Parts: sequence; C-alpha cells; structure tokens
Amino acid sequence: MTTWILTIGSSDVLLKSDRNWNSLERQAQAKTRDLPHFRPSIVKMPNGADFFAFPVRALGIVYSSQLETYSSDLCLPRLETLCGQFRTSYPEHIIILLTDQAHLQPAARRKTHHAYWQDTCELKPILEFYLNQKFPDVSQDYLIVRPEPQGETIEVLGLDHWDSTLSLIQALMADIDDKSHKTIYVSHQGGIPALSSAVQFVTLTKFADKVQFLVSNEFQENSSELISSSTYLRGIRLQEAKRLLLRHDYVGVQELLRHGLLTSDDPLGSKIDSLLNSAILWNQAQFKQFSESLPLELQERTQEWWWAGYESAYLAMIRLEQGNTVEALFHSFRAAEGMLSNWAKWYYPDDIKEDKKGAPIVFLREDSHLPDYLKSKLAEKREKNKEANFMLYSQELFNLFQAVHPDASENENVKVIWKGAKGVRNQQFHRLLGLNEKEVFRAWGCKENRKAWEDRLLNCLNFIAGQDFKSLKDSSLMSRVQAELWGALNSVNLP
Repeated sequence: MTTWILTIGSSDVLLKSDRNWNSLERQAQAKTRDLPHFRPSIVKMPNGADFFAFPVRALGIVYSSQLETYSSDLCLPRLETLCGQFRTSYPEHIIILLTDQAHLQPAARRKTHHAYWQDTCELKPILEFYLNQKFPDVSQDYLIVRPEPQGETIEVLGLDHWDSTLSLIQALMADIDDKSHKTIYVSHQGGIPALSSAVQFVTLTKFADKVQFLVSNEFQENSSELISSSTYLRGIRLQEAKRLLLRHDYVGVQELLRHGLLTSDDPLGSKIDSLLNSAILWNQAQFKQFSESLPLELQERTQEWWWAGYESAYLAMIRLEQGNTVEALFHSFRAAEGMLSNWAKWYYPDDIKEDKKGAPIVFLREDSHLPDYLKSKLAEKREKNKEANFMLYSQELFNLFQAVHPDASENENVKVIWKGAKGVRNQQFHRLLGLNEKEVFRAWGCKENRKAWEDRLLNCLNFIAGQDFKSLKDSSLMSRVQAELWGALNSVNLP
C-alpha cells in the first residue's frame, strides 16, 4: 500500500478574490456568534497574482457550507503543486493532519490573532471536496491534532510546544501499520514548525526508508520534488550515534552506522569501524585484545605492567556514570587488585610466575628474593611434602605489597583495598544484594561524591604504580579512542 501523509498550513487554502467574503461571513456569523470580522492579508504568488488569506478556521467556517456555489473562489496552491506528482499513479490512501486548539485560552479567542483561528480543523469539508476531485477513488482519513488539558489545574500547551506536540503526533500515528506499507509519501511543510518537525521525525522513526518526502518550493510556481528519506535518516542516525557515543554504547553506535550511514570501503567509515571495534573490546574489559587493536603510536604504554589497571579504573568510572553501581565497584576493586597482581609478577620476575589463566604463582627457589615471611611459608609447605608454591591473591597479595612498601599500611588511599573495598566486594559477589552509589563511595572510604571517589581510586593506583596521573581519564588510552571517535563522527559529511 502507498499512503500520503499531509499536513495543512494556514496559507494552504486561499481566496482568488475576496468579493464574496463579507456577505458569506455575515451569513456564518448569524450561525456562529463567536466569529469575529476578519480582514484579508494579501499573498503575492510567484506568478505575480494577488491572492487573499484569512485565518483558516474562519475561512473553513465561512466556506464549508458554500462549496457547491462558491468553490471557484478557493485556491489550494501547495496541494495543487503536490498533487501534480501523482499524475501517473495515485496514492492508495491519504492521511490529512488537522489542528484544533479549542482548549487553548478559550476566553481570549475573540482576539483575531489568537492561535485558535489558525487551526485547520474547519477546512476538512474543503479538503475533502478538493481531494475527491483529484483522487475520486482514494480513501481519506483526517487526524485531529488536539492538545487537551490533563487535569483541572494543568495549563493546556499549544502546538508551538515541541515536546508535547511530538507526543501528540506519536500517539496519532501509533495505529498506522508500518508493515502493510510499501511507500509512505510525507508532505510536512504545512503547519507550524513544531508540528512539521514532529511529523518528519515520527514518520522517519516509524517507517524509516519507506518514506519519500514530497515537498514544494514556495518561491517557484508548480515546483515539487520527491526526496528520499535516506538523507534525513542519515542525519538522524548520526545524531543518535553521537548520543550513544556519549553514553559509551559502542555496540549501539556501530549498529547505527552500519545501517546505511557509513560503509567499510569508505576511508572514514573504515577508521570509525576500527575504532569502534577497539572500544567494544575495552568495554568488555578485554584489555589485552584492546591494546593489540590500537594504532602503533598508542601501543607503547600497553607494555607497562600497570597500564591495564588504569583502564579498569576508567571503566569503573564510566560504569558509575551509566548508573551501573555493581560493575563500578567490581571494576574499581579489580583495578587495584589486578594492578597488585601485575606488580608482584613484575617486582619478582624469577619467584612469581603466572599460570595458564594469568594468576600469580609464587615458588620457593634457592636464591629467592622473596621476603623472609613468604620464604618461611613456602618452606613449611615443602616440609609437609607439599609443593612449595601457592597462588597469590587477596590478602596474600596485599601482605606481599606491604612487606615491600611498609608505608602502604598507613596510606588511606591504599589500605582501603583490604580494609573496606574487599569486604563489600565479597558481599556483593556472594550474595544477592543491592548497591547504591553512596555505598560504592563508602566501600572506598571516601566522601560521598564522585570526585572524591575518583580521586581515591586514582591515588591508590598511582601509589601502586609509582605514576603521577592527574585524572582517571588522562590515565586511560580509551579516553583517547573516545576523542578520536568523537572527532571522526563530527567530520562525517551528509549529502
């Protein structure tokens, strides 16, 4: 099925002559007492002719019952131009959107400039008469866009209110079956800007590439054209991709871009897709694969034993921004404990190796450089005919770090790992408990705000790694990838 969705504006129905207006207006006023007297405004047409414009609600009231006699007074220039696009093939269905703001400040409607008089609902008989002549066998539906009060004390929002008008259009079009349509022609230029934009947005999001925009040129007589929805869709998808990028939803960005916005054979598209693949790996905490996917100029830091800890911390920060408190706690604790694990393997390369899963295993050697307490513990295992090795994790890992760095036991930024964060982490991952943002802060023993938490986590990692990064963002290579992605999306040119 092909459907034509049409909005009507206040200048879409004009009079070729105003010679009959006063007498017909008086007849209408006898039946409609609240109809003021209106004077026309002159509309200069592209061909030089002068037409006469009246507030369209008034025009509809005056002329709707006089069509058999006075229809020749009427002119519908935009519709005449648009209908010319259907010379060879008619639409199967026409949907006309009309407005009615009767609930908007009713006491003020005696004023001729009130928005009420610009409503198009009274034009229905005129439009039916005209469209029946143009398309005699085509069905017509008229949808009334009518703002209404939501309660006795709530002010009615007019159709110049963008958000409420969008909601009205979404509700009106909700029942239109998108699956049964092959093509949706949309002429959205008529009407106030909020209504026009809402129709454009809703039809694009609901019908996507089935939409063809049928538009006219107001400065050129009998000029109309069909515009593919792809141009509009690309713009909407690009803006949506940017919004998702700000939320670090890299899979969502990639899905949007792969649906007609960018192609892999385009150099910019290939670059963005490659960056997104890296970002997705990072978002999954696959930091090794992430590092391997980076450009060579960014890979130098990934050779440092401490770099992945900072990436996990930045990931924790992003998870908290997204409202995912459990993952924020998990990645923040993992950043510290994971960095300590890497420190142990780096500081004692001959005594501590990693197993197949990357966990640090400490061994007893003859010329071991391990602290005495740890050598004694390993020797005791050997005396019991057990293997003189064991895995370093949790408290054992903390004990080893403190043995090398005694000042860590008094450092508020570091000792909180085993004094607070570890306990909360264990509760979360062994029980079905909730966790709010303040509890994340309390687990790290800091003031209950994000800045204090980020500083605590950063200072903890800087102490362990011996680095001096000024922020979690600066410490992360992913922040550079994010900036590259943002710059690349902003350089996308739409036709």
